[in-house]
Amino acid sequence: MNLKEKLKEPKNKLRVFSFSLYIILFAAWFALDFKILYLVMGLFIILVVKVLYAYDLAMEIKINAKAKKIKTKKKKT
Repeated sequence: MNLKEKLKEPKNKLRVFSFSLYIILFAAWFALDFKILYLVMGLFIILVVKVLYAYDLAMEIKINAKAKKIKTKKKKT
């Protein structure tokens, strides 16, 4: 499995997302330290988009988990 295929998996997407979230939070702290208002507003918008993306990923993981449960139940019977 190459890197592109690994990044397509929902759990790995979530790891990449959380790492980028730490970078954004650090940048926001840096911007607030120097009172750069526009940068803070831009980072806030990016943060909102990332939270929505995380919610979408969480739903994707939940749906995949349910699909795996259904598949395993069908195999047992």
